[in-house]
Amino acid sequence: MHDSLRELNAKLLAEIAKLRKENAEIPKLREKLLRFAEGSTVDGMALSFGQTQNDEEVMPVVTVPTVDVPDSVIDQLNNEVG
Repeated sequence: MHDSLRELNAKLLAEIAKLRKENAEIPKLREKLLRFAEGSTVDGMALSFGQTQNDEEVMPVVTVPTVDVPDSVIDQLNNEVG
């Protein structure tokens, strides 16, 4: 019985350490997201669309890099938002 409690305790301590590490990443991810959002704004965006020769509006193509965020971080952020 004592061994099973020790095993359970070890598993719980490992899970707690993992969650603490993920929680420590959240402020860093928020800061990166804020910097990305600030850096991706375009002054006069409506003017940057321009016109083609046949007077059709041209839409810019924007590529966004993929960011790997753990599901637990996404869940926590979603819970904080509402």
